[in-house]
Amino acid sequence: QRLRLNVSISPKGIPAGGFAQAEFRGGFGGSSPNASDPRGEAPTRNPFNRLQARGIRYGFLYFTPLREQTILGGVLPLSDEFGDTLFSADWDFNAGGVALLGRRAPLDYRLAYLRLIEGVGGTDAGSIGRDGDFFLADVSTAFTKDLRGGLHAYYLTVAKGLPLGDTEEWWAGATLRGEGDPFDWNAFALLNVGQLGIGELDADGKVVSGFDRSDTHTGYAFKVEAARSFAALRLSLQSLYSSGDSRDAKVKSRFVTPEGLFGTEGYWAYTHIFTANGPSDVNDLGIELGNGGAGLVTVQGRASMPLHERVTGQLSAGWFQASRSRNGSRDMGTEVGGMTTIALAEGLHLDVGVAGAFLGEFFGPETDDLFEVFTRFQFQY
Repeated sequence: QRLRLNVSISPKGIPAGGFAQAEFRGGFGGSSPNASDPRGEAPTRNPFNRLQARGIRYGFLYFTPLREQTILGGVLPLSDEFGDTLFSADWDFNAGGVALLGRRAPLDYRLAYLRLIEGVGGTDAGSIGRDGDFFLADVSTAFTKDLRGGLHAYYLTVAKGLPLGDTEEWWAGATLRGEGDPFDWNAFALLNVGQLGIGELDADGKVVSGFDRSDTHTGYAFKVEAARSFAALRLSLQSLYSSGDSRDAKVKSRFVTPEGLFGTEGYWAYTHIFTANGPSDVNDLGIELGNGGAGLVTVQGRASMPLHERVTGQLSAGWFQASRSRNGSRDMGTEVGGMTTIALAEGLHLDVGVAGAFLGEFFGPETDDLFEVFTRFQFQY
């Protein structure tokens, strides 16, 4: 169960204001919200606003000095421009910072700086003081009425000079999006270059896991997605690829994501168990685009249509394979699922669904298949 309340302040005659969203959640039957938090254990020192059972999800002040420019400051709900494959405000990656959103015809742009608090990606006392700086730059334009494209660059640096070594990551890519006959589509190409230094220290200050500062890498990722409507039926198909490395000890071709570094997720997939998906976000496997360094190849399909004026039905299926093997196999498995969404009233929705994941030997030779029945009852106002 989840309740979200939005509060907006917009004084008349003043080009400024504020916005905040409070969230309260728990399990059915009066169970403790802490015990029923569906997202599992958080890092002991959260690198972002990992909202607990009750609190402010995000909140910020804004100022509009010019008609087509807005400056935001506070805990910001910012997502990437690559379909939530790198970081996602929808999955509570809400970090403190400032952002400039604007338009200078024919370009739309976003510039942002986020300050990640102590313990970026870490769970041990040795991570104290490892703050991070995250810089975002996006620019997009409409080439025609039905075609839009963008260029994007993100930079993350963490704790220079620590014994663990520096973590410094760049992501740069292009996006294209088209609408109209015969279908709507979107695609991206992403390059990730950097060096990893995140790990854990033992009592003597030696690195016991993670990577030293000599571990540099260059990774790639691509996505193509298309959707078409046939009367009331909406069909969607997407395929994603990322490069990976054969062994955990090597990172030369690894595609690293902020989600993988921070322990977050994103709603980029159609499936419910392999990946996070809002209504079923309970015990998913947490597969992110980099797949923990193994890389990823996936093809997924989805069909949705209204079953009633207040009920929508959805079926989904996905095939997953790693770019590089683990446990002697690249086969991750397949998943199928279905869900109905019932609009009980404005802002009040009930989601009910089932899913099954048939796992391959990538996860180990004796891994059981997974099955799930899920519900989400949410009011947002």
